[in-house]
Amino acid sequence: MTKPRPRRGIKHPKGRAMAEKKTKLETQRERWDRAVVSVWSQGRRDADLSQEALASRLGWTRNMVAAVERGRRRVSVAELILFATAVNLDPERVFSRILRY
Repeated sequence: MTKPRPRRGIKHPKGRAMAEKKTKLETQRERWDRAVVSVWSQGRRDADLSQEALASRLGWTRNMVAAVERGRRRVSVAELILFATAVNLDPERVFSRILRY
């Protein structure tokens, strides 16, 4: 009996360069992700909260907050509103900060 071969990644039909080229939409998404991370981190620091304290207010773990601040976890609109409430900011102000980034 032979061992099954490990699966390899799907190859792009036009080669590696084409597969690695970012689209305009991907670039814009990265920009907005950076804006959210920046506003999130600054908002937490402005509220003088540790990651643990913010996590407690959100019902999250500190690791989840840290992942957001490192850009490893994306947050939903609902989570941004909960964040704003947790740091005593108006949600509109949080969104306007993101849009001005």
